[in-house]
Amino acid sequence: MTDVKKLQTLDGMLDYPDPNDASKGTTEQQFQEYLKNHYAVMYSLVAMSLWQPGTNYIKGQVILSPNLPANTIARVTTEGTSGDAEPVWGAVGSTISDGTAAYIMLPRTIDFATQAEVTAGTNTTKIVTPAMLGQTIQVDLASTERVNLNEADKSVTPGITGILPVSHGGTGTDSLANVTVGKAGTLDGDAGLWDYLHRLGKNPTLPTTNAALNALGVFMSYFDQKNKIANQPGQYGQLLNLPADKGGESAQLWIEQPNENIYHRGGNASITINDAPFKRFLDTDDLSAAGVVAGNVSNANAWWVKLGGVIPLIIQGGYKYVDKRTDVYIPFPIAYSTVLSIVGTPVVNAENGSGRGLENIKTYNTTSFVYYSGYDINYKNLLWLSVGI
Repeated sequence: MTDVKKLQTLDGMLDYPDPNDASKGTTEQQFQEYLKNHYAVMYSLVAMSLWQPGTNYIKGQVILSPNLPANTIARVTTEGTSGDAEPVWGAVGSTISDGTAAYIMLPRTIDFATQAEVTAGTNTTKIVTPAMLGQTIQVDLASTERVNLNEADKSVTPGITGILPVSHGGTGTDSLANVTVGKAGTLDGDAGLWDYLHRLGKNPTLPTTNAALNALGVFMSYFDQKNKIANQPGQYGQLLNLPADKGGESAQLWIEQPNENIYHRGGNASITINDAPFKRFLDTDDLSAAGVVAGNVSNANAWWVKLGGVIPLIIQGGYKYVDKRTDVYIPFPIAYSTVLSIVGTPVVNAENGSGRGLENIKTYNTTSFVYYSGYDINYKNLLWLSVGI
């Protein structure tokens, strides 16, 4: 590949000699370099697009010539070598033979089509921009209207027509009243859906393998007999079968009646859902039992909260100003039965110049603790936190 040269200017090329100044005057070497540069640039321009005899042209290359009809170009359609004489160029759309190469004549246009021209769809020479074609399409399933996508309005709402066949995922009919599934006589309306989901009836005898349960699809059945299914949470409740696939991935929900507790269980290729126990979902009652059940946080110096749940933890905290090298007595806002942990830390806004001191919990019991303030800084702010039951 030949590098394209930067066109050299005339600077220094018209500098006449001066007998009094040896630096003046254009040398022969400088002029030769100037001519070589201009030749290289001219060669690049010609090689890029200007027709030349005996030249190999590749398919898709654009050819120009001052002899072409106005506002036209020639594009190579057959790769080959041009002839010795320039061909006679034709009108737009014509095919030109040249040696072993061939061209098609195309318009050389810089005109852009208007929206009206795009909508009409008859102009064959002007450029169509994406702005003229961009559409926002929304299908109206309740309409059979036909629209033109080339209209000036970029928001179009075409309708549909016909009936989607069963082979393509449709119902093959124009009414749900004509669709039957299982024991549901129809899917038309709420009654049809209820009949479909409850098609197995009350207290059904169900298969025990994952695949057989999944083959039944989604269903709901009410039970008022004990132990009709394995690991049944209670006598009264609804079983909701939710197969993940037609193989071994299974899931079931049990909604207990009348307290509405919800249980779940699942299975897969290695776990038989019928052997899995049901586990109950937590509800707001469970969360309330594990949350804060008592406390007093009105005083930041000494506050406490008590949590519910299996282990009713008590958390207490506060702060107090302390001096240096002294014991500090801190009473708990409420007494513990057992102290689990106490943390105290001094907060200061000065440096400990002496470098001496030790801060620690000296003693504690269920009603208070003693903190030793050892740093040589007065007016420290002791922050403390304790946990117990």
